Amino acid sequence: MIIPVSKQGTKADGSKYSYNQTEMCDLIVNEDTWDVTLGSERRLLINNNNYENPPTGLAEEGV
Repeated sequence: MIIPVSKQGTKADGSKYSYNQTEMCDLIVNEDTWDVTLGSERRLLINNNNYENPPTGLAEEGV
């Protein structure tokens, strides 16, 4: 599964930060209940924070 990861917050010094990247992880299906969860092991595909002016929607790419 390819997922966008985005987080915004405030640092201890009061300054704001934004964290955007695209990751890949396993999709785990419980065959008894058909519950679906994302695996905890993730692999970084795109670090959108490395782009000076990332295109709109870059963090949401992937299916």
